[in-house]
Amino acid sequence: MKVTEAQVSRRDFLFGMLGRSSPTDNAAGGVPDVSPDSCEARYGCRKCFAACPAPGALEVRENSLFVSQKHCVRCGLCAGICPVAAIQMPEMSERAYLELLDALQNSPAPRKTLVITCSKDKVPHTPGISVEQVPGIGVIGVRQLAMAASTSINATIIYCPDGLCVGKERVKHAVDLIASTNDTNLPVYYLEGPRVAARIEHIHNSTQKRESAADLTATPWNNYVTAIEKITAPDSPATGLAITDMRIAESCTLCYACVDRCPHKAVKIESGRLLFDSRNCTGCGYCGQICPEHAITLLEMEGSIRLAERSVYRDDMVRCSKCNAEYASAKMIRKVTATLRIEEIMPICPSCKEKGMYDSLFGNQSSKITNQRKMHEVDALKCG
Repeated sequence: MKVTEAQVSRRDFLFGMLGRSSPTDNAAGGVPDVSPDSCEARYGCRKCFAACPAPGALEVRENSLFVSQKHCVRCGLCAGICPVAAIQMPEMSERAYLELLDALQNSPAPRKTLVITCSKDKVPHTPGISVEQVPGIGVIGVRQLAMAASTSINATIIYCPDGLCVGKERVKHAVDLIASTNDTNLPVYYLEGPRVAARIEHIHNSTQKRESAADLTATPWNNYVTAIEKITAPDSPATGLAITDMRIAESCTLCYACVDRCPHKAVKIESGRLLFDSRNCTGCGYCGQICPEHAITLLEMEGSIRLAERSVYRDDMVRCSKCNAEYASAKMIRKVTATLRIEEIMPICPSCKEKGMYDSLFGNQSSKITNQRKMHEVDALKCG
């Protein structure tokens, strides 16, 4: 994404406080597209806001994300950071990117190098080197690089000729993160400067053969998780890879609010344990917002990568005195008892309580009705 020297001096005044390079005019193309059906702004996600360098470019109205044609600088950083590909640059959509990766890894060429750049004029026209031009290299984030690194493509190069791309620092950091996730560096590179043709050809000609092909037909987040599992060593650091961790405070009562409403089914309760699966969590933060006990904190995972289901909280469970089923945590029972100012609650699960209320109103009619229904079902089967 390019600006003239005169434009840099004027725009640096406006964007200097952001600590970023100057953006280009957005007249060259459209602003990012937003998919309301997949965008997690309705759950509270604001990852794109954290990445966007342009004040006023993004806005949430009625739980939907909108991009301002006036303020957007088309750097691509919002698309690069979105975990579910709900916001995409028209020139490099998620579908187009996956089709590109698939075509390259299935190419019969002996060496396959992908170069993504904001200006393709300085890239050598060498057989086996595929060049894709984007408005700004910020469109390629950790997720996109991980997917490329998991394919059989020999090398992926992000190239900014003049170093003026707004997203270059984030892209450089993403390259470093992916390159450091394995014992031997993965073939991802960041290059900058006007004269790198020889360097690109050297990388292309010296790449090693990679046999492993990737299947990128799942959801954007699942494709990313699969790629991370494939390219990382067991002790690889999780910091910076957008993998979410969960912490639960002692105020948790295992009320099932997070379990029932998590859009990705990343949490569940079994035998008094709250189980969290980082493979399914995109970090939207919805569970923390709706938790009535304010017990949930989501944060970026640190230390070694842990992409697996694990217990994050437990409590003793109370069993129904009639059917022996676990139906509430001990902490929940204590809370209800204190709220109602009673000494104890009769340990009966909702199903048994409902049946007891019905029987108290209709006597034994409930069991008779159930038996009659079963007899009718048998008769219906015989007639069939």
